Amino acid sequence: MSQDQKNMDMDAKAWLNITTDAASDTAKWFERDLDDFLKEIHRENDEVDPAKLEEEEERLKLMIDVQGRVWTQAIKMMDEFDKWNFDIFKYQSILGDASLLHFGMKLFQQYGLLEKFSISDNNFKSLLNSIKGECYETTQYHNILRVIDTTRNFHYFVKYGELMTHLSDLQVMAGFLSALLHDVAHPGVNNNFLIGIKHQKALRYNDISVLEHHHCSIAFKLLLDPKNDIFELLSEAQYWNVRQIIIKMILSTDVTKHFDQIGAFKGRMSTKKFPENTPEDQQMILNMCLYASDHCNPCKSSIMYFKWMAAEMEEYF
Repeated sequence: MSQDQKNMDMDAKAWLNITTDAASDTAKWFERDLDDFLKEIHRENDEVDPAKLEEEEERLKLMIDVQGRVWTQAIKMMDEFDKWNFDIFKYQSILGDASLLHFGMKLFQQYGLLEKFSISDNNFKSLLNSIKGECYETTQYHNILRVIDTTRNFHYFVKYGELMTHLSDLQVMAGFLSALLHDVAHPGVNNNFLIGIKHQKALRYNDISVLEHHHCSIAFKLLLDPKNDIFELLSEAQYWNVRQIIIKMILSTDVTKHFDQIGAFKGRMSTKKFPENTPEDQQMILNMCLYASDHCNPCKSSIMYFKWMAAEMEEYF
């Protein structure tokens, strides 16, 4: 590592201070030595510029447009954001219809993704509103609250699993988008039901991972809408990389693939070299994190678990 790189000043873009600018420079991912990248990618002790944080908060407050009292309560809630039993039900009760917009903007700001990939605030806001618009209001379980909870769980695994030592910022962004979109436009029934009634979706996808293929299709319908375009400044190669990651992650949430997926993961974990920084291992980590994020309700506090169980029972039965 050169002396210039060692002496590089950190611009406190993200609250977690996860990566340096050099490590986040997408143009250099394939040019930099991997060992240097990994040494720089995890910094915990950099100072955060209070003025920068205050500016970000004010910008977000204006964008979301909620009452001052609500904003104050939401800020207090964010103190618990990194805890396993973060109360997502209380969070939504405070922010109401603004919960997904607040959550999505906070998350992407926290990881510095809006700045790292030059994502327009308006485009990202439009994307989040489009995701909200595609979630059926009649589904008691597969709704906006579930979208936020699954994505928040994914954040927990990224942070406490120290996955930034194995994943690039582009892969992490693809992971968060997958979590936000993995159940988009869910009709509140399962694959077997759609196959059993010979539903148009089942016929379209030949009875194979019907809903998962449906979610992928709707996801990219939203992502490729010009007003939602958060990929406008990605290179062609980066876009196709993100697309493949998202498709594989969403398809991996099909519970019928549970034993195959767990078996493959355990097989790789039994090797001394896992995880290697190869696309295959990185994709496996992303897949497993989303799968765990989607099915970890029984591992939460009893109160939250029973709330989720009641919602799922009501939706399906």
